[in-house]
Amino acid sequence: MKVYVVRKYMGHSPWAGSHPAKSKDKEFKTLHEAQAYRSTLTGMVEIFQKEVAN
Repeated sequence: MKVYVVRKYMGHSPWAGSHPAKSKDKEFKTLHEAQAYRSTLTGMVEIFQKEVAN
């Protein structure tokens, strides 16, 4: 089963070298739900898809 994950980064960006950012993830069943949630957030946010076991 695939889910969509919205990841909100806190602090430094994950690409800032030796100080990776902490993040909070929230999972959604549809891309539409993930995009709607993403639109309520500010800052560095990404959406990606991952496979999970049923």
